[in-house]
Amino acid sequence: MGALGTILCHPDEVVALVQYKHKSRKAAYEQERALRRRVCDTKRVCDWRFCYDYLQRVSRSFALVIMELDSHLRDPVCVFYLVLRALDTIEDDTNLDATLRMRLCREMYTHLGETAYVLHGIGEADERALLEQLPRVFGCFRELDPAYQEIISDITRRMGDGMAQHIHQCACETVADYDLYCHYVAGLVGIGLSAMFAASGHESREVFVESKLADTLANSMGLFLQKTNIIRDFLEDHTEGRTFWPREIWSQFGKGMELGALALPENRRAAVECLNAMITDALRHVPDCLLYMSQVRSKSVFYFVAIPQVMAIATLALCYNNPEVFERRVKLRRGQTAKLVLRTRDMSAVLSIFRERCEEIASSADPCDPSYAETVAAVEHALSVTTQIGNDLVFCPVGSQRAPAYRAPLDLKYANRIAVILFIVLSLYVLYRRKQQDGGGLGWRAAFGGIPSLGDLAAIALLFAVLSYLLGVFGLQYVSLAPPNEEKPPHAELN
Repeated sequence: MGALGTILCHPDEVVALVQYKHKSRKAAYEQERALRRRVCDTKRVCDWRFCYDYLQRVSRSFALVIMELDSHLRDPVCVFYLVLRALDTIEDDTNLDATLRMRLCREMYTHLGETAYVLHGIGEADERALLEQLPRVFGCFRELDPAYQEIISDITRRMGDGMAQHIHQCACETVADYDLYCHYVAGLVGIGLSAMFAASGHESREVFVESKLADTLANSMGLFLQKTNIIRDFLEDHTEGRTFWPREIWSQFGKGMELGALALPENRRAAVECLNAMITDALRHVPDCLLYMSQVRSKSVFYFVAIPQVMAIATLALCYNNPEVFERRVKLRRGQTAKLVLRTRDMSAVLSIFRERCEEIASSADPCDPSYAETVAAVEHALSVTTQIGNDLVFCPVGSQRAPAYRAPLDLKYANRIAVILFIVLSLYVLYRRKQQDGGGLGWRAAFGGIPSLGDLAAIALLFAVLSYLLGVFGLQYVSLAPPNEEKPPHAELN
């Protein structure tokens, strides 16, 4: 009844999942068609297919957002991610000798142009297979534009050095150590991606590479995502012997205890307080992330960078003050994920999502929590930045290149079609059950020959829910949310 319960409680998520699935299939089809047009050699086509297939296997979420990019930027980003995922697999395999892991991390960038470099016996499942098939990834690397090759090589070298340093130190003592580690494993990814955006011509080199804040903002984008993953994956990392939470934070709540003791049921209160402090630390990166996204001009790049960020803030809101983080892996429902992806259409939508989730965190904060004041201050700062950027989006100076604020009509076409189909199918089902049970008599008892089964009750409840939707929402697809007398932008650019 779990899936049925989700459908009954969140019918809008079913619609979003269908649209999400359609979007994914369409992107995969377009990717395959573009690959066939671009690459003629059969072996090279197979290698590129391998890259995208394994991208899907090792990270479904990233595999989706990468499809938002144009094809000539999608390929280098795909290779970039797989190379860095190989590095991450080496670092994470604690069964491997630490000295060997450090050496492999530091020398990875020197093998990028080789077609015979293979690593066996490292990682598990798909990650292990990826390391065993590195020549195929490196072969695709050699086909990239030299500008992309230089960026990937440089970031791989810097990240490998940073990971080796963390392997040597084993754990983060201070918040500064924690920030440095996250910089090496994620902040550098943001910096490398910004350089790629500029190299592709999609974004301004002056803004994303040469400005004083370029690296700072890109670094914060990576840190926010990485810290969210570290917070969410505490139990998994603890079970596998990995330590990322900084002692400077957790030692305040686990006095006389080691970090692993927070996973014990008797220490749940201290664990949740520590969790809230970790989330508060992550929230300080929100203003930089919002500023970075507000500077993006390309729609495809915007979708690519914005979707992971809204997923991260939603995950933090779900984890905040939630003791289940220490019992299982807390994550968004697939329907919630689909709704967020579909909703992330422009900067205004992103600001709304961040505002909602920050307010959700603030409403969950307990005044007795040791980090309460810092949490409220971080949320208020984030909200003030959303307001500032939102005002800048609406009140543009004359001659500004930014598009006027405009909200398109509600896209309910697919939702309405599904609702109509569900209504017809459920109606036929109920009529069939009436005829089957009592020959079509009147009244519920007569209709079903007694008390209806749980399946019949569920069908009736869903039928009424669909009918309510059709009566209340069907016509909204024809309602425009644009302000009166405002001209719709023919080609609205982001921000």
